[in-house]
Amino acid sequence: MAPKTTGKSSTTGRKPSTVKSTYKTAGGAQQYVRGATSGERLDTLYKAQKTALRQPKFNKALSDSLSAATAADNSRTIKAITGKKRAAAPDSTVKMYDRFEKQDMARARKALAKKKP
Repeated sequence: MAPKTTGKSSTTGRKPSTVKSTYKTAGGAQQYVRGATSGERLDTLYKAQKTALRQPKFNKALSDSLSAATAADNSRTIKAITGKKRAAAPDSTVKMYDRFEKQDMARARKALAKKKP
C-alpha cells in the first residue's frame, strides 16, 4: 500500500516542518517520513558520510593473514571432528583448508615485501 502524502515536497538538505507521509510497518508501528524522496535522502547521507569519515587504506597483508588464520582454525576444527585418519586423506576438507592457509600466508608475505622500501 502506497503511503499517504500530505503537504508540499521539501528540497534536499532542508529540514521539513511537517510530516510528508506516514505508513505502517509489518509489525503495525506507525512510521513518519520527513523530507525528500528516499533516493535524495540516501544521496545526502552518502555525501555526509564521505565528508565525515575518511576510509583507511585497505591492508592486504593483514587481510590475507586473517584469512590464513581462519583457514587454519577451520582445518583444526574439522580435524577434531573427523579424526586424524580421515583428515589425512588426500581429498579431505582438512587438506583443502591447509592449502588455503598456505596460499593466504604466501600472499601476505608478498604484500608485506611490497610495502617495505
